[in-house]
Amino acid sequence: MQFTSDSANLYRIETTRKAVILTMVTGEELRGNVFIHLSSYRPFELEDVSELFNADSPFFPLELDGGEVILVAKERVAEVAANRGDAASDQQPGDGPIPTALLQIILIGGEVRLGSIRLEVRPDRARVLDYLNALTSRFLTLYTSNEARLINRSLIDRVRPLD
Repeated sequence: MQFTSDSANLYRIETTRKAVILTMVTGEELRGNVFIHLSSYRPFELEDVSELFNADSPFFPLELDGGEVILVAKERVAEVAANRGDAASDQQPGDGPIPTALLQIILIGGEVRLGSIRLEVRPDRARVLDYLNALTSRFLTLYTSNEARLINRSLIDRVRPLD
């Protein structure tokens, strides 16, 4: 029995696979690929992993290394690690006009993460406190030397600015 017509296939949206490592709130680690679409913010560019995880939809598909596709609840994801060397990934903070801050983030379980964030706030409010208080997305993007790490904000215990 065919559930979709051939004409329905004409409207499929192209996606690109992006390798990620998910750490669930239980501590379980899932390795696989998420499916990245064209960005709704930047025409003709792929969306960042952070756009996918901060979108309103509560679930996303994850293709496990064995090829099986599962549906994962975003609120149960503690961290997402995405290699920035790939084509579809979050870009490291550069020397552009957006100020950055080096941080130490302590998670609820006591684990520590080091990296930098982009302070995407008004120029007169470019403080870590202002940025964190204004942030409404589910995940905070922390940039390390080789990856963009998305951290579930609900699991952050405290933040120590290092610069």
